[in-house]
Amino acid sequence: MQSIWLSLFWKEWCEQRWKLAALTVSLLGGAAFLLSLVIADNVIRDVYLGSATVVLFVYIFLAGIFMGVGVSAGEQSRRTMRLLQALPAPTWQSALAKLLVAMITVSVPVALLTGLTWAFVLWNGADVTHAIQFHFQGFGKPWGFDNWFLARTVSGVLGTCSLLLWMTLGGVNRSDEIRAAAVGFLVIALVWGGFAYGVDRVNLAVEVAAEHLVVGLPGGPAMVGMGPSRGIGSGNPWLIGWGIFCHALLLANYLYRFGRVVPQPKGRLESPDKVSNLSPSNLIPFRSPIGAIAWKQVRETGPLALIAIAGILVLVPLLHKIQVQDGIHSTLSMMLASVSISVGILVALVSGIGVLLEDYSPGVNTFWRSRPVDLCLWFGVKYVTGFLVLALTFGTVLLVANGLEGWQLGGPKDGFFIGLAFAWFYTMALTAFVLVRQPIYAAVLALASVFPAIIIDSWFSRGLHWSIGWSLIFLLFATAISLAWLAVKHDWGWKQSR
Repeated sequence: MQSIWLSLFWKEWCEQRWKLAALTVSLLGGAAFLLSLVIADNVIRDVYLGSATVVLFVYIFLAGIFMGVGVSAGEQSRRTMRLLQALPAPTWQSALAKLLVAMITVSVPVALLTGLTWAFVLWNGADVTHAIQFHFQGFGKPWGFDNWFLARTVSGVLGTCSLLLWMTLGGVNRSDEIRAAAVGFLVIALVWGGFAYGVDRVNLAVEVAAEHLVVGLPGGPAMVGMGPSRGIGSGNPWLIGWGIFCHALLLANYLYRFGRVVPQPKGRLESPDKVSNLSPSNLIPFRSPIGAIAWKQVRETGPLALIAIAGILVLVPLLHKIQVQDGIHSTLSMMLASVSISVGILVALVSGIGVLLEDYSPGVNTFWRSRPVDLCLWFGVKYVTGFLVLALTFGTVLLVANGLEGWQLGGPKDGFFIGLAFAWFYTMALTAFVLVRQPIYAAVLALASVFPAIIIDSWFSRGLHWSIGWSLIFLLFATAISLAWLAVKHDWGWKQSR
């Protein structure tokens, strides 16, 4: 191997090794946490497999998305694209090194989880054969492997890498990770929606053949062996070839496009001609400090929320059709509500990181601190405005879904809990980003914040008085917001470039 490759891989390893540690701790910690909640019930037969499976599928989705946006837009966000373009190596080599190291980073935790679960099951002498037959028979034999743990490892690794590659394709050369996440999510939703619409319109004679095509879709390799396609994999060369062909096209497109952009600094001044053409009516949001700050935050958070809503409208008919085909009774409005809540929580997580993402970019942080701005006002307006944008967009969709269902999906109490979940992830993501100043690490920490909430909820079921439980929840909220405010005021946080 030439020295340039060694240098590129070493560079990427130094950037992503702590992400590997964070992903590993979060995945193994999540599985161990779920295991600790149910192990007291003596459900030894399938508790290990159930905990590992639940956490693994969540990990595939989140790790693929967040690592993908970091690979595709990290250089632009850190303003290092010009330096990368000036290296004595083609940009496609740097792009390939980034992608390969990222794939290793997301794959190692999957292998560790399934390996440790296997060892734990053998150590406890649990009857995994019975559990697989009665609780996991819908998974069949992913990729043709009889061993359940090996099959979960292969499908998990391939599914995560597939989603990562699709996200890099959608977010390549975007100015920051937030925009890359928004565009990448929309691309994935459009691909899945277009596939479902095409299959429905063409009405393929062999339905199983159509389901085999999902191996080339975002995260599709993780679904091989499930449903009608169970048992296929190593014995189906056509399936393997189709998956390799689709992802090879994605890889070639990504390598060709990466770095083919002229980096532009954010917040650059408009040309004099554009400034002179602005009428006073267009300057209304900027007539007061509060209006200017709020308008800036709306411009940053609003497009992300609207893109997410567009993706939801594409995904809902697809998921509803799948449920109907599987014999599950569900209305379109119920599906719209459930998908909106799930995607909304993810958007709240990303939006919380994005509240200060641009303001904490290199050079901008020191610039706005030198301006005559009231930090308390600045922080409060940005925090409240970002959350209000989320509440209005997703709240409107949920109200429409509830109205279509005859207001049977839930009442004010359910709306309060949904809003509380949105606010929780939004606040924890903001606080985590202020402290670590890295989107990937902030996302992992914000997701880990759900564990205290689950613990408090389990205490409720064990007789904890409601006043104590709610006091703990609001104490955590107040602590997170206060910590974020103090970190902004005193410029606390991890200031290293990596």
